Amino acid sequence: MLVLLYEATGVGEISGANPPSTELRLVLEPNGDLQDTRTNYQQLLESVLKSDSMYDVRLDTKFFLDDFIDVASKYELIVEHFYNASAENVPFSKPREAVEVINDWASSVTQGRINKLVSEADITNSVIALASIASFKGQWKSPFPASNTRQGIFNGVQVDYIQQIDLLYYDDSTTLGAQLLRMPYQGGKFAMFFMLPHKGQTVDDVLGRITPQVLHQALWYMDELDVNVTIPKFKFDFSVQLSESLQKQVFAEKSNAVISPFLVKLMLVLLYEATGVGEISGANPLSTELRLVLEPNGDLQDTRTNYQQLLESVLKSDSMYDVRLDTKFFLDDFIDVASKYELIVEHFYNASAENVPFSKPREAVEVINDWANSVTQGRINKLVSEADITNSVIALASIASFKGQWKSPFPASNTRQGIFNGVQVDYMQQIDLLYYDDSTTLGAQLLRMPYQGGKFAMFFMLPHQNQTVDDVLQKVGITVEETGSDASVAGGRHS
Repeated sequence: MLVLLYEATGVGEISGANPPSTELRLVLEPNGDLQDTRTNYQQLLESVLKSDSMYDVRLDTKFFLDDFIDVASKYELIVEHFYNASAENVPFSKPREAVEVINDWASSVTQGRINKLVSEADITNSVIALASIASFKGQWKSPFPASNTRQGIFNGVQVDYIQQIDLLYYDDSTTLGAQLLRMPYQGGKFAMFFMLPHKGQTVDDVLGRITPQVLHQALWYMDELDVNVTIPKFKFDFSVQLSESLQKQVFAEKSNAVISPFLVKLMLVLLYEATGVGEISGANPLSTELRLVLEPNGDLQDTRTNYQQLLESVLKSDSMYDVRLDTKFFLDDFIDVASKYELIVEHFYNASAENVPFSKPREAVEVINDWANSVTQGRINKLVSEADITNSVIALASIASFKGQWKSPFPASNTRQGIFNGVQVDYMQQIDLLYYDDSTTLGAQLLRMPYQGGKFAMFFMLPHQNQTVDDVLQKVGITVEETGSDASVAGGRHS
């Protein structure tokens, strides 16, 4: 699974350093030759899956992708040819259906031995899932005599114990704090390794000491000895979630924040469309929550039309102001967006998609920042940095620039010098009739400053003393009623 993710970083075309692929390269390309790595995996898989009467091995790997995502043909050909893997679209917006597809695949691959690989909880809010499944059936090289079977207690449960004495590879490892045993299967190709923790040691203790170097050393120390083996009959299933939750701090403790509710809502509705809401018949937690906000009247087409009309109104040329707005999905080179979704977001939301090489962060940053610079005519020329997109495969960006004149300009004669956050700046001041409130609920003063033309306004929030911007932002979401009043306003210069 790691090598499939490694291939997805575009390693075959990398000229610069990319942290994820660089780290994986140390493990997956020990000789520094990608083609050699591919050939080794191909040969290993062909050997493992080669038909043999001694055992039955079944192994398959698959990318399950939401309906709005297509995999680039080049990547699909590579993973199929070298890694016996494939891709399939499933409706993650309908978890029950997606679970059925994935579990049917697992049951088919293993001939019914594994028929429940995932549950709805496992895939909630997913858009991509990489699954690898294997089943093995074989006979011990030296079968346990049935006459040696006896009853015993294992972990508080009565079970059958099997026992034999045989020449086997064994070591009592002080480094790992466990006994190691290798039990071979008929055919000579496969074996099972057992680790029995020393008294006073747990399985977690042993696993915590395992590194590639320590494990290789422990296996090298194993000698072929006469071993008296007693083990309980057992059955086990194993699965692991190879995913990581990544969180970013959006606002620093002492920073100022500028928020566009419209842009936030626009990006949410694009994600909402990506859940396949136009075809949903069942409940999906993500789309259900978003629907409450984005479809207040329960009509998706009405929501689309409203956004289309709102965007047309916002972007309509006017001598009073200059507005520039664009939204774009930036996708790694191995991902294509389904045509239907692309048409919807372009027609209703003025959005589009573009492939960028996220495996080459410097190039990807340049593409995204050039787009931002072009949209805003140079007003925003650095939207992201390499640190912002490290480990990314999809980025949704919405950018806006606005230039306008206050409805009531600040008199130049009222400009004065003052200190703001430890820096000397120009302060502007005026008295005007404005919408204002001192909100105890938010712990801040609120002010609405309109621009000429009557269509746009800027809202200011000034936290109360001993309150921070973060404190106020955490409370945002409560409806604030505006009341007209006379207010004396002082703030940093805005142009």
